[in-house]
Amino acid sequence: MTHRALSLVGFLVLASLAARVSAAPIDVTVRLNPGQSGPVYAWSLMLRVDPGYEVGGVEFYTNGFDSVEFNFALPGISLMYCFYNPIPDGRKYIGVINSADGVALSAPGEEVLLATFFGPNRTSPPVFLSQLPQADSVAYDTHIAHRYPNAVVSLRVVPEPSHSALFALAFALFFALRCGIAGATLTC
Repeated sequence: MTHRALSLVGFLVLASLAARVSAAPIDVTVRLNPGQSGPVYAWSLMLRVDPGYEVGGVEFYTNGFDSVEFNFALPGISLMYCFYNPIPDGRKYIGVINSADGVALSAPGEEVLLATFFGPNRTSPPVFLSQLPQADSVAYDTHIAHRYPNAVVSLRVVPEPSHSALFALAFALFFALRCGIAGATLTC
C-alpha cells in the first residue's frame, strides 16, 4: 500500500512537470481564472511563444463562452483587427490579429493575456477550443503571410481542478508524509 501511495505521488509530480515540458513552442491556452463562484466564470486567453518564433495573429473556434473582452492594453492588439463572431452551429470564431505588419503579439519567452472570455461553464467540456477546418494552424507569423505548422502550436483548455481531485491529492500527500517518505522508515 505504501509503495502505491508513493507511486501515486510520484506520478502526480512527474505529470505536472511533464505538462510544461511537453508544451509546444507556440502555446495558446484558455485558463479558468481561480477562485470564482459563478454564475459567470472568467477564462484567460493566454499566448506563450518560445524564442525563435514570432506570432502576429491567432484564430480558432470556441465553445462554452458568451462574451469576450480583448486586452487592448497589449501594444500589438487593435480593436480594428479583433473579432468574436457566432457561427450557425453554436461555436464562436475568434481572431486576434496584430495592429501592424511585423508586430508580435508576445515577446519570446513571455506569456501574455490576449483576452478574457466569460460564460456559465467552469469545466472542459463544454468549454473547448478547436482549429478552423480549412486552416493548417491557429497561429500566423508577424506579417500574417504564413501560418505555423500544427507541430509547433498547442491549443488547449486548462480548467480549475475539481474539489475532489484536490482532496485526493491532499490525502495522498498526507498519507505519504504520515508514512514517513521524508524520513528513513516507510512503515505505517
